[in-house]
Amino acid sequence: MSTDTRPHFTDRQARALIAAAEPHGFEREPHLIWWRYDETLHTDAEAAFKFLEVRHPEETQDALTAPDPMPTWVAVERITNERGGLNFAQARPLIDAAVARGLMTWAPRDSGRFDSGEWPAAGQAIALLWESDPASLKEVLGNHVRIALLPETAMYPCPSVCDHGWVRHKFAGELPSEPPHFISCPESI
Repeated sequence: MSTDTRPHFTDRQARALIAAAEPHGFEREPHLIWWRYDETLHTDAEAAFKFLEVRHPEETQDALTAPDPMPTWVAVERITNERGGLNFAQARPLIDAAVARGLMTWAPRDSGRFDSGEWPAAGQAIALLWESDPASLKEVLGNHVRIALLPETAMYPCPSVCDHGWVRHKFAGELPSEPPHFISCPESI
């Protein structure tokens, strides 16, 4: 018999709890490198849950059933471009998972070789699975899909074209629902 009484949240619920608690004063540790927030997503969500239970209990259930506050386009960008990004071995299983669930159609040119068209199709598969079947996405990519909303102070090493050292992560803070047409070098922290 398990004595673990901690709440267990899906990644979506974890992000929604944090998003619901932060406007009321809940804070995560500031100025961490971005991937630390991904690692502490569920620990932070537990703290956000307790924070809401004490200060705003009426919002706890709403947060647990709220839509994912992470815009799909940000999820795709972060999954494909961070922590080593997406690799060839993952592209086809992602596409196959989305096709098997009827979310997209795909006809590879040559089933035995990698097709450069698989990259955009894999991104599309991530978006579709993120929105409709996150468990299947996690089945293919594991904890690579555990991504947190990043606070304003989340840091990122500046790209080589900058000389600022550490800068604010381009997806830190409030996120637009649609991707911008151009993302410039973020300002330094």
